[in-house]
Amino acid sequence: YFANHYMAVADHYAKERLHVVAMVIYMDDVVFWGNDKAILLKQTEAYAYYLRNQLKLQLHPIVINYTARGFSFLGYLVYPHTLRLNQRSRSRFRHKYTNLTKKFEEGSITQQEYQIRLLSLLAFIEKADTIGFRKTLGL
Repeated sequence: YFANHYMAVADHYAKERLHVVAMVIYMDDVVFWGNDKAILLKQTEAYAYYLRNQLKLQLHPIVINYTARGFSFLGYLVYPHTLRLNQRSRSRFRHKYTNLTKKFEEGSITQQEYQIRLLSLLAFIEKADTIGFRKTLGL
């Protein structure tokens, strides 16, 4: 909540002063969309400068990319018409799922606890196109 409140002024700056067409911000991860590379570069540099000087924040390095190539954001690979898990998210899910299943099989957690924790893991991956990934895990 505090991060959203603190960053609200930067959101207004991006929309009202820099005229950013579309953006997504989550904590210190920011994505701007646009059709002109030169304009995007100016906007991202101005936004980073504003954050550095007005809010004393440092952004991740600026990356400009074609959406068709996809980009990593919040554990997903974002493409124009699909969302996939990035490699790190798949690896983390596999690890957590394996450990959770092992605990259940050993009897150190109940079936109810297993189901609750598994549902929270599945909630993250079902946002993306993960049918093949889930099949490899037997889910």
